[in-house]
Amino acid sequence: MFSRGLLRFLVPAYLLLEAQSTQVLTITDGADHTLAEVFTQRNSVQDEILDKAFDSNSDQDSYVPTDLVQDDAFTFLSPRSLALPSRSLTSRSIKFGNICSVQGQRSVVVGHSIFFMGGSYKTIGDDANVSDWKCEHVLFSLDLETSFPVEDLLSPDFLHNISIPSTVTPDIISQVESIWSGALFATNDTLYIYGGGDVDENPMHDLASYNITTNSWKQVSISGGDFEIGGRVLGQGVSDPISGLSFFTGGSNNVGGMLRLDASNPDDVTWTNQTKFSGSKGESVPEVLSGGLVYLPVGKAGILLLLGGSDANSSIFNMRSMENIAVYDIDSSAWYSVVATGTPDIPNGRAEFCLAVSRAPDDSSFQVTMYGGTLENSTYYDDVWVLSIPSFQWISVTDTNNTERMSNGPRAGRKGHTCTIWDDSQIIVLGGMYASNAATQIQGDGNRSVCDTAYSPIRLLETSTYTWKNEYEPNNVYSVPSVISQIIGGDSSGHSTIKSPQGGWNDSDLVDVFSRTLPRPKKIVNPSSSATPAQHSPTSSTGPSPTSASSTSSKVSKGAIVGGLIGGIAVSIAGIAIINMVFRWRRRKRSESKSGGVTIRSKDEMEPEWSKAELGGQSVQELPTRKLQDPSGLPAPRAIQELPGTDFGELPAVRH
Repeated sequence: MFSRGLLRFLVPAYLLLEAQSTQVLTITDGADHTLAEVFTQRNSVQDEILDKAFDSNSDQDSYVPTDLVQDDAFTFLSPRSLALPSRSLTSRSIKFGNICSVQGQRSVVVGHSIFFMGGSYKTIGDDANVSDWKCEHVLFSLDLETSFPVEDLLSPDFLHNISIPSTVTPDIISQVESIWSGALFATNDTLYIYGGGDVDENPMHDLASYNITTNSWKQVSISGGDFEIGGRVLGQGVSDPISGLSFFTGGSNNVGGMLRLDASNPDDVTWTNQTKFSGSKGESVPEVLSGGLVYLPVGKAGILLLLGGSDANSSIFNMRSMENIAVYDIDSSAWYSVVATGTPDIPNGRAEFCLAVSRAPDDSSFQVTMYGGTLENSTYYDDVWVLSIPSFQWISVTDTNNTERMSNGPRAGRKGHTCTIWDDSQIIVLGGMYASNAATQIQGDGNRSVCDTAYSPIRLLETSTYTWKNEYEPNNVYSVPSVISQIIGGDSSGHSTIKSPQGGWNDSDLVDVFSRTLPRPKKIVNPSSSATPAQHSPTSSTGPSPTSASSTSSKVSKGAIVGGLIGGIAVSIAGIAIINMVFRWRRRKRSESKSGGVTIRSKDEMEPEWSKAELGGQSVQELPTRKLQDPSGLPAPRAIQELPGTDFGELPAVRH
């Protein structure tokens, strides 16, 4: 049987999705309601449904609200399997303040911390009982420079929280309390809260922002248009903190186009909504619900990959094929379509999964890891797939130590979770809804609710081995796993041999885009609130990209090369001069032998012929003059057989 909290999530889900697909919803009063009216009436309707579901005189199946909403649609969204209990009912070791379950949150990495907010939470009360779903008016954070347990409850011992002011922007309360996540945009030191409210209010040009260095909240006015739409949900967002660019596309309110926010200058934040007819090139901007969007440091300014989800222009849950990968080149604002292939299979179409990107040590490939998701809210996935770039090959990964699968078998899986990655090597999974009603279980005569051991609000997938871990440890080093390198070529350091999709690139522009990678950014340890985000250095061709440290090393190496070149030239000039002197001396000695005398030249006659090789700006040491024995008393010199590298000794000085 559904918990009240779970229904509180599913009922507004039904109302939004049904209204979004038809723009009209018929409730029990028999009248037609627009989307805005649906949201206005949502609270009263869902409370009526909840009351009906938990009516003490109702039977166990009364949670299906057949007299309040369309029975078949609600059952379609909330399959009976959701009401099945988990196989594991053992309670965890819990204490006051621990978070048992999270769903509907949004998350992002800023600096060296994961930040998340919004959604609903089940927490441990002072009586050790688990709460119903509730909102938390705080910004949570996890420090990625310290160790903490995973596959466990979220504990105040390592989970930090920051109060969110209720007046920072007009719609902040709606964003905090919404179970429909919008996005958290990020630069090196600041995050911005976008969309994700419950109600479509008048579009605005203001966002709430939080600076991690000054620990301060601020309302930021953004120039370029009124694109802050509180009810823009179920879309895809991503940021490149280095450039200060963030993107959001798709969603439930048919906005169309892609939002492009530029926060590279924190004092002048701008944005634009790009469409094929305004700002973007190539193919039309894909309109997708609940898909995945990731950033890759490829090309002159980076690219975005958009995959999965459902087609926003078709009926709900018309899943997009995982063969169709949309590519957006940030530098040219152009969209392309690339067909991915399987090895031999590709994953089933799905929505509400999560993605994270790992970069090979030599930058020869990028692995886009996908975990979980759902098909039409009836099938939940717990599998792991990798889309390798630039080969665009899907690779099925056999993950190990998956406690959820071991506990619940075919009923394992989750949707609506978020993934963030650190050092390319550790994917931190937060929250989500489960294939079983496993967040809490009612036990004992006192109807005490306890956390289930089979599911955790936080998980960690190590991407060098695709093993689920029980502890997060910083400073983990990434290497390409063998399950990937045996498909794309190379080894644990990279060196992939497949550089294009099967059959080649379908657009010549992509050849140039994928021939470049951006250098790795230097880690931001103590970001400054006054500094603008660091800019990417000039791109390099495909192959190992220099880090900041190697860039410095390259500059030093260039200086050494120039210095060595100048020194080499100087030595060569001096060597030529010495050889020339030796040659002339020998020729003169031979001439003297034939004539029986020595020819003495004046200084004025000699200097033009014996002038020293000078280097600009350098002083030249004179060789000391020595008095030579009278040559008339010496026997005639013999011809000398010259050998390469022969040392002819010190040159005689000319006596005047």
